[in-house]
Amino acid sequence: MEDEGGDRRESLLSGEALIAAVKGSVIGAFPMNWKGFYSVSIDSRGIEEGGLFVPLSGAVNNGHTFITQALERGASAVLIADMEYTEKPDYWKQLAGDWREVLFILTEKTLTALQNAAAAYIDRFPGLLRIAVTGSSGKTTTKDISGSIFSASMPSIMNEGNRNSETGMPLSVFGIREEHRAGIFEMGMDHRGEISALAKVLRPHLALITNIGTAHIGILGSKAAIAEEKKAIFSCFSGDDRGFVPENDDFREFLMKDTAESVSPWGFDSAGIANIRNNGLKGSLFTVDGLEVSFPLPGRFNLRNAAAAVTLARAAGIPAEQIQQGLEAVKPLFGRGEVFDGPVTVIQDCYNSNPDSFENALELCDEIEWRGRRVYILADMRELGPESCAAHERAGELLAFSRGDVIILFGPEMKHAYEVLLNRGGDRGCGGKEVIYTTDIADVIAETVNRIRAGDMVFLKGSRFMELERVTPAILEWNRTYTGDAPGASQRGGG
Repeated sequence: MEDEGGDRRESLLSGEALIAAVKGSVIGAFPMNWKGFYSVSIDSRGIEEGGLFVPLSGAVNNGHTFITQALERGASAVLIADMEYTEKPDYWKQLAGDWREVLFILTEKTLTALQNAAAAYIDRFPGLLRIAVTGSSGKTTTKDISGSIFSASMPSIMNEGNRNSETGMPLSVFGIREEHRAGIFEMGMDHRGEISALAKVLRPHLALITNIGTAHIGILGSKAAIAEEKKAIFSCFSGDDRGFVPENDDFREFLMKDTAESVSPWGFDSAGIANIRNNGLKGSLFTVDGLEVSFPLPGRFNLRNAAAAVTLARAAGIPAEQIQQGLEAVKPLFGRGEVFDGPVTVIQDCYNSNPDSFENALELCDEIEWRGRRVYILADMRELGPESCAAHERAGELLAFSRGDVIILFGPEMKHAYEVLLNRGGDRGCGGKEVIYTTDIADVIAETVNRIRAGDMVFLKGSRFMELERVTPAILEWNRTYTGDAPGASQRGGG
């Protein structure tokens, strides 16, 4: 099959290989002159001409109800779950008969089939260095820093954004091509068994755990259970595969137990990072194996992410010069420590939030030398279950003794933090802080715009669900229309 430019495309897997990988069977007849599939999607709206559609059954939608739409958009192959087929076999046989140019494959579970197909696809690239990163926080940033470093040394691929789930990571795997020499893939987890399943897909040569924190503790129940799940990233090791765990983590010994000599601690010293100096919102200065690095992501937690990435790079034999180049080329992702300069400077860190990342980010904003006011806008941390009340009360305690001058709290869970601040000193807060609480984003925006003034630093932090980035355009518009002196950018400073 040829694309519009006339270049011949190769199917990601042959029909026979796909059927074998998913342990499937063909519904109807194998299509004559079948050309293959060139992309994979679990969303019928994202199907491209010649794509494989994998319908998933969830709590809200059953992807099998969208198969006709996928066919109309040009799907060349479709997976069908046994359970769906058993309920109406005649319907599926008729559909396969109506779309004879499409390969219909019957398989036990479509999610498992997607993962098995991804694992089979990876087998096509025996020379690819496979790298996995997981952890309660910092894993996306660590993956992105690693991607920048490895790309400075060799053609590399990584999952986009945080496509790290039981579906997102396998879908990302299908982006691997012959030219790639390294693949850095983030593994996320919000239920038991997810890391184990992803490890079976990737079978990493190098794997690193950033930390064991409280993200998703409402689902897993305890940090010990989270550690057990994260440890599964090493479960498919063989031969010379190597793993790394944080040297100062409370679960270090547990994570290293029964791993022979294949798993070792990582930290600043083992990464060769020394002479660390704070460069404010511009990031940090340090040396790697004696080479000076200007690292653009601010905060000590991002320094730890850099040390994790450097650990992986050194394990892969990447020279110090290319590590330096990759570190300095790092760019922040949307909502992860983005800095917007202007009369009012905005730090947008609202892609996600949990107690660990909250404390890290608050520590960053408190440490920055800043002559203007600090306006902290905090939204709910999600998926904390029974721990949510205590976690938000702890956030209130931290805010009470923070350097924030104006504190705006948003969301039903943040009421716990607000009550702590009230007890510490009423609406003027501990130390004379101005404290506002609301459950309406429109109020957050209005209160922010009414209170900010030139020279302020505004810090936004909240879980993705809260969409706190909706505040940023209003601040940037305020900056655009501000007509006085603009001291904000000049008020940065090293620590």
